[in-house]
Amino acid sequence: MDAITTVFDFFQSHPVLKALGILLTAFPIAWLIKRIVHAFRHKLFFKTELQLDDQIAEVIENHTYPLAVLLAAQLIAHELISVIPSDSPRTIEAAKFISEALYVVLMLVATKAASQIVGSLIEWYFETLAKKNDSKELVTIGPLVRKTSSIIVFLLASMLVLDHFSVNIGSLVVSLGVGSLAVALAAQDTIANIIAGFIIALDRPFRVGDRVRLVDGTLGDIYQLGLRSTKIKDFDNNLIILPNIDLIKNRVVNFTYPDEPTRILIEFELNYGTNVDQVRDLVVGLAKSHPHLAEGKNVEVQFMEFRNSGIFLRLEAFVTDFTKKFYAEIGLRESIYKTLLENGIRFAYPQRMLHFSESSHPIRTVSESNGASKPDTP
Repeated sequence: MDAITTVFDFFQSHPVLKALGILLTAFPIAWLIKRIVHAFRHKLFFKTELQLDDQIAEVIENHTYPLAVLLAAQLIAHELISVIPSDSPRTIEAAKFISEALYVVLMLVATKAASQIVGSLIEWYFETLAKKNDSKELVTIGPLVRKTSSIIVFLLASMLVLDHFSVNIGSLVVSLGVGSLAVALAAQDTIANIIAGFIIALDRPFRVGDRVRLVDGTLGDIYQLGLRSTKIKDFDNNLIILPNIDLIKNRVVNFTYPDEPTRILIEFELNYGTNVDQVRDLVVGLAKSHPHLAEGKNVEVQFMEFRNSGIFLRLEAFVTDFTKKFYAEIGLRESIYKTLLENGIRFAYPQRMLHFSESSHPIRTVSESNGASKPDTP
């Protein structure tokens, strides 16, 4: 024990040797930590269904060497300051600047790693709750909470850096009061969108995965909710990015609320004299046998109106959710067409009946060239 203390004191009294010791031990320790994490990740974590341990291990493995290099460099620079001659103030200032700069970069890398770990924990937590409760709200709020937590982590890191440089945070906040007002005026649109993002997260007018229609007629599915904007994916697989404030101000139709089943309407027109009861039995039977039909919902064929060419009927049914609506309508429309034709039921088509009265006067046409008329051959 005395020998270890003696060696430690010896290194403490010789900054150059201490710096050399840091250099020689930092990389082996970093290599050992990375190998241990790598072994756990590939031999143990990959065998589990939980993704959280893989994500945390990946963050640690990717940041081990950068953190080790920066920490070792910062400590070495700090130790070497004491061996610089006092009559070289510029050299001392340069060494202090390098040491402090390395400290700032070290804090940035460490903050990034901590932010990723905290984000993975929050994302895993909300996904676990969403699976247990079968709720889209939790999946929707999760990314927003993750981004907020990243901001909080960076703010805490900034406070540590300011404290390291002996900056009075209270005085800094007071001095920035007027400046913050100017920034708020310049960035009022961004601030308004961020506040609108929190309102959407709390009010939950729509969730990730919901199908919505905007005031301009745009139809698509909510892809992602962010602090400043909301992303909607349309049926052409394009991503529409909208500021949150626009969604708060304008009307948005949500096809998923209040529940998942979505109504489908299939209209068709048949000849007069068609047996409506037979048609109703055939069409209702087709609809009820469809795999995407929602249970517990009414399925009926409605006699809508009399038209010039025939009777106008409409099938009303409900599918399990909005994603099945389009293909269910296509499949039922084709099945109705084939089934009715196989049972001798004809579809109506536009007809016009012209009545000509007998007359002794021939029909006359007018030439477009000179306006002269000539009788047509009866």
